[in-house]
Amino acid sequence: MPDISIIIPVYNVEDYVAECIRSVINQETDCSIECLIVDDRGTDRSMDVVRETLQNYSGPIEFRIITQPKNGGLSSARNAGIRNASGKYVYFLDSDDLITPDCIAALHQRAAEHPSAEIIVGDFETFPEKGVWEFLSLRSHDFPDFSDDVNWIRSIFLRTFPVIACNRFIKRDFIERNNLYFREGILHEDNHWMASAYHSITSVAFVKRTTYLYRMRSGSITQNPHTILRKIENLGIIGEEMFAKQVVWDGPWTKWVMRSMDFIRTDSECGPYKAHAQEIWRKLGKIVLANPSTPPVVKLLLRYYRLPKHPLQNKIFYSLLVRYCKFL
Repeated sequence: MPDISIIIPVYNVEDYVAECIRSVINQETDCSIECLIVDDRGTDRSMDVVRETLQNYSGPIEFRIITQPKNGGLSSARNAGIRNASGKYVYFLDSDDLITPDCIAALHQRAAEHPSAEIIVGDFETFPEKGVWEFLSLRSHDFPDFSDDVNWIRSIFLRTFPVIACNRFIKRDFIERNNLYFREGILHEDNHWMASAYHSITSVAFVKRTTYLYRMRSGSITQNPHTILRKIENLGIIGEEMFAKQVVWDGPWTKWVMRSMDFIRTDSECGPYKAHAQEIWRKLGKIVLANPSTPPVVKLLLRYYRLPKHPLQNKIFYSLLVRYCKFL
């Protein structure tokens, strides 16, 4: 069994995928690696480039190509990678990004130091423009090398923990035991995954140096201005599933639910879709109120919050919410 299964979904990235694969080939590590390249049935020469890049490779990394029956999107490709992986840890790498030569070695060393850690996260840098998305960087937070304090982990997991599936070792059995596959057919699948993992995660570790290079390019899913409507609808889909879960509503979970609803209600990006966003917001509110595990005081607060929006009302609402969450 290899130590690490690197999973690279490939879809219409012919200009970038060779550099991505070479960054895997150039890893400076003694641990055993398999690299699963998932062909998501793109329309360009991406897979031809993959095969050309690998045709003369004879190193220690085992490369395998997994071909999807049809284009299924990023989540579907990642899930295909997980199901075909045999490593102790899985590591997701987007096919237009790069990893540093010491990436796998640094994360594997931290995993060896803290074998109970279910997720080991590295830091990242954007390129060619540096310093973008600093709020997602470990540099913005004083995280420890390791923690198994569940209360602390939950306090950061849905708020300041990097919401990026890439650039982390995730124990494969942690995914399989908790059915933590990616929700297919939506955007923001990383947000959905984090919320799904929230009630299962018990230990994390961090490597506070750059191990991943995130390419900023126009035309990618996250950079496309035409995805605003899908963004609103997908956040609604995530909310419908997560807010209906019968789980323990601790403080961080309650705050996350309320913040998510507030984002849909007030997001300035909604523009012409404001009415549609309001409709989704009202639907999510009904789901929270109907959930048997929602604490009565949260239902009371939500009924108050569903009154016509007013700045003073928001201020009072969040003051009450914060006070309540301190007692959870």
